[in-house]
Amino acid sequence: MKATLTITPMKLWQLHAVMDKVQPICAVAELRSDWRFIGEWAEQFNALVETQDRAKLDYELPDDFVRLVLMQSNLTYYLSKDGWLRSYRMSSDDEALSTIAAFKYGGFAIEDAFEKGCIKVWD
Repeated sequence: MKATLTITPMKLWQLHAVMDKVQPICAVAELRSDWRFIGEWAEQFNALVETQDRAKLDYELPDDFVRLVLMQSNLTYYLSKDGWLRSYRMSSDDEALSTIAAFKYGGFAIEDAFEKGCIKVWD
């Protein structure tokens, strides 16, 4: 089993896409003073997109922060025996994964699987 993706930190826009609402992001941001700016950015998300503020949208979030937010997700991902991470079950052999379990493949992978339906995560 060989990884096909380089695991990179999750970006603000990716987390927002997967969570589909800002409340969990803002709630976790309030837990630590050094994360509060993330909550402020999340609250301004539509304006950041409108102005294409790439510095904030592409900000690489701390893994601890992302994990706390993703623990609040009710999404289920599915991992196939041939290395595809999907947002839907394709085979009865697919392994169901919580969002936090799927995060081991990286923020890019769960966002891509969520938005596009699937992504190859290993060979």
